[in-house]
Amino acid sequence: MSKKIKYLNRFHQPRYFYQKNDFWYFDVAGDRHVGASINDDGSLYHVDPSGGPFISVKTNLRDLHKDLPNATPKSIEWDREEGAYKLTV
Repeated sequence: MSKKIKYLNRFHQPRYFYQKNDFWYFDVAGDRHVGASINDDGSLYHVDPSGGPFISVKTNLRDLHKDLPNATPKSIEWDREEGAYKLTV
């Protein structure tokens, strides 16, 4: 696992991004109030924890933090083992 990149949401609560293997992970730090929308095939289109950040398959990760890749997620899924959202970029 790479170093976690800390993102403070609009309520100054931490959210974390980290890379493991070929995936980026988005850890909402225990927030249980995460909005989401689902595509027709059952995959996630976006996740939106309270206070943000809103992340969709159209979000350029670099726009959220300078140390994130200049890439948009192709898919988003919940990874139960990691306890975080897995972003395939």
